[in-house]
Amino acid sequence: MLFLFISFDIYRLFVLVALRSFVQFNQVVVFALECPARELAQKMIRDVWETTGLTAAGGIGTNLYLCKVAMDILAKHAEPNAHGIRVAELAELRYRQLLWGHEPLTDFWRVGYRSARKLAAH
Repeated sequence: MLFLFISFDIYRLFVLVALRSFVQFNQVVVFALECPARELAQKMIRDVWETTGLTAAGGIGTNLYLCKVAMDILAKHAEPNAHGIRVAELAELRYRQLLWGHEPLTDFWRVGYRSARKLAAH
């Protein structure tokens, strides 16, 4: 149950950040232009820490997959900044440069042991 309550708190914070942005700028799109992705991610992570006491990491990418991989592989293993925040950015070219030969494959989102074994066979 603790996980459920904490997950709800994190989701609530996400919605509050979006609503604050909407109220402040009257359009979320304008907020996105006024606030870079890294700044928004850092604010959300700070809000999670202040509300729940849990650390978090953030990933920024050009699509959902790259966001998730940036968070799972790069941000979670990066040194935090002065405020304890870890955010990583990943685009297609940087993905190829940094992670094309990365192992184990199970570090990647949605690649489990069985998938990794099948891929290794080829």
